[in-house]
Amino acid sequence: MVRSQKRSLVRAKNGFTLVELLVVIAIIGTLVALLLPAVQAARESARFITCANHIRQLGVGCLNHLAAQKHFPTGGWHSMDLSPDAYPFQGMVKPDGGFSGRRQPGSWVYNILPYMEQKQLRDLGKGLSPDKQAEAIYQLAQTPLEWMYCPSRRAPDVYPFHPIYPGDFKPPTVYKCAKGDYAANIHFYFAERSGTRFAVADGIVYTWSEIRSIDITDGLSNTILVGEKYLNPDHYLDGLEYGDAYCVYGGFDTNTLRSAYFKPDGFFDPGPLSHDRAGLSYFWSFGSAHPHSANFVFCDGSVHSIKYEIDRTLFNYLGNRRDRHTVPADCYD
Repeated sequence: MVRSQKRSLVRAKNGFTLVELLVVIAIIGTLVALLLPAVQAARESARFITCANHIRQLGVGCLNHLAAQKHFPTGGWHSMDLSPDAYPFQGMVKPDGGFSGRRQPGSWVYNILPYMEQKQLRDLGKGLSPDKQAEAIYQLAQTPLEWMYCPSRRAPDVYPFHPIYPGDFKPPTVYKCAKGDYAANIHFYFAERSGTRFAVADGIVYTWSEIRSIDITDGLSNTILVGEKYLNPDHYLDGLEYGDAYCVYGGFDTNTLRSAYFKPDGFFDPGPLSHDRAGLSYFWSFGSAHPHSANFVFCDGSVHSIKYEIDRTLFNYLGNRRDRHTVPADCYD
């Protein structure tokens, strides 16, 4: 009997009371709460580095294009045939149009494909009949590129295609196509002379553009080539954002071109460099899903992250290839 009582006492001493168990659970919960932000920060840091690597690859592709074609890739033009009888995405690109700004409606992304080890994709439809070519272009439109997507924003996939410009034909079926989270620098704005308003592009990529190194008088290291584009988080996946409605391979559009222009008394203000914010659309602006800064590649191939707090006039200088202004190094992260 005595031995049995001793064994019971030993078991009681080796066990946990309810209070002790609750204390242990509370401590574990506190540790998890403390560690979770650090884990999330580490993951975002990794995504940020991956995004910067994507930007670097795009810069290499553009510089390889420059070496081969003697000019930076053209921005193409908006020539998509969206009549009721048209094949989806017909007219988006011209496989036989070469790399000339006047002949190729495809975007800068389409034009650098051969210099990103994607020549076979760029040649889809080349030399085929119009019907077969339309089918090939549709296949192109359904091919997403991993290095065109920021991992902090969305996965490399096809997303809804919604032509939303006034007068655009609305296809009865919601097609899906490749999109992109990076845009080339157009530096677009309106000016006025003698009472006439006209559009100006002082960037690197725009309609019919064929910018050479010699045309960048501010210096290659002082001028933005490609950066992350701003996107309303409400429309990451549905294609309803004005600057994300079309396919990444189609030319001149806010889907693939953005502006750093700023002039308080000007006709056109695309909005500041900004972190993506729900409910807010800056469809001509650069921006990012990263919390503190956005990634950019400059015309010399160097990659910089630029803080959202950068003075808008200084950011304007970085977008203009010929304004004779430079910015201090502390504008970069």
